[in-house]
Amino acid sequence: TGAQAEHILGRRAEELFPAEESRPMREEDLAVMNAGQIMNFENTLHDHNGEPRVWLSTKGPLRDEHGQMRGIFGIDRDITELRRAEEETRLVA
Repeated sequence: TGAQAEHILGRRAEELFPAEESRPMREEDLAVMNAGQIMNFENTLHDHNGEPRVWLSTKGPLRDEHGQMRGIFGIDRDITELRRAEEETRLVA
């Protein structure tokens, strides 16, 4: 999002994004916890300059040594340029 790591580490999505952007992220977390498996999601979030960016999130369960879910992990990738290129290709075709 362009924010400094010290401003985002350890904070919840609700603290970083407006409700209309953070609510779907929380719903995704709950979906992963209910399914107990790795899932992918795509979201548009606004960066620190207010520009929309498209993110691909991979989230999955974190399990202890007994297989019990203890949390979830998340890996996010900015795919804005990929989506723009795809849209340009569709417009040309």
